[in-house]
Amino acid sequence: MAQAWLIMVAIMLLCLAPSYNSLSPSSPSPSPAPVPTPALCNITQVIQSAGQFSSFLQLMSQTAVGEKFQAKANQTHIGITIFAPIDKAFARAPTSTLLKNITQQQKVSLCEYHALPKWYPLASLQQTDNNVTSTYATYNNAEGGKYSFNVTDEDGNVEIKTGWASASIVSTLYNAAPCSIFAIDEVLLPEDIFGLPSLAPAPAPSTGAPLVSPSTEPASSLSGSSRNPGLSTAASGPSSEPSIAPQLPYFQALLFTCLVLCVKISLL
Repeated sequence: MAQAWLIMVAIMLLCLAPSYNSLSPSSPSPSPAPVPTPALCNITQVIQSAGQFSSFLQLMSQTAVGEKFQAKANQTHIGITIFAPIDKAFARAPTSTLLKNITQQQKVSLCEYHALPKWYPLASLQQTDNNVTSTYATYNNAEGGKYSFNVTDEDGNVEIKTGWASASIVSTLYNAAPCSIFAIDEVLLPEDIFGLPSLAPAPAPSTGAPLVSPSTEPASSLSGSSRNPGLSTAASGPSSEPSIAPQLPYFQALLFTCLVLCVKISLL
């Protein structure tokens, strides 16, 4: 009789185990780590410390565009991307000649043409292919000009193309949110200010030279990209969450041991 009573008590305790576990307080979920605040970027200081950019620094100072760039960089949720031409780029023809005859407002637009109104890291620029991109000047010029250029990557070499020239990123001065500053080897000359360069006249064919029929190949399109239609600031990376292996509660293990002992006693 005592053995049967022990078995019944063990079974009742085992049945009550789930309700006991449901009443146990669950451990609180860990709070997410705070997102670090991006450090502010001093644009003028970064460019000055790199050297060989005195002409671009002078242009930013004379037009007060440098202050606009800094205000944009201070908006850490948006940021800015700047392309700073080296001093040698300002001395090359035809740039050196064209810059002598522009107005103060055109200088402002020229300086603003060397920035994008959002932060783009170098990795994002390296994923573009013939991407027509709006600049800081696109949204700030009074005459309603487009002020856009073409950004493309050629085997890891980022090129910025206008109607006048193709500039390449030769070094990275700063590349962390919310600001990227890249050195380029040419001054970006917008068509909205300087128009298109005049084409050199074709040489006259020599006497007796055979006439060449015009090519029937269709003109290649410079629009759009199948690789990446737009710049992206999204940073990719693996994400993992720790898994918790299920464990048998201590109370249930104790009840199971008690039940086994009761069965053994009943068999004696």
